[in-house]
Amino acid sequence: MKIFFLKSIRQARKLIIAIIGFTVLLIGMAMLVLPGPAFVVIPASLMILGTEFIWARKLLVNIKNRLKNQFQGGDGKKTKEKGRCFPVVDHQSILSRNSKEKDLFERQIE
Repeated sequence: MKIFFLKSIRQARKLIIAIIGFTVLLIGMAMLVLPGPAFVVIPASLMILGTEFIWARKLLVNIKNRLKNQFQGGDGKKTKEKGRCFPVVDHQSILSRNSKEKDLFERQIE
C-alpha cells in the first residue's frame, strides 16, 4: 500500500507540473502575437517542464546553445572567435560603391 501511495504522489506531482508548465507555455505562445514578454515566458515554461520531463530540459539546453552560438559567431556554427556580436565592417568595400566618397576617404587617410 505504501509503494502505491508513493507512486501516486509522484504521478500527481508530475501531472501538476505538466499542467502548470503547459499553461505557461501556451500563455507564452499567445504572447508571440499579443503584447508581452514571450521570450521570457517560454523559456520559463521550459524550465518548469524541465523539472519533470527530460525532453523539455534538452530543448532548453539546445535553445541556450543556439543563442550562445548566435551571439558568438553569427552563422550558427561553432567558431573559435568568441565575443563578436556583429561582423567586422570593411570601410573600403562600403565606400567603393560611391567613387566620390572613396576619393574623400583616401584624401583623409593621406
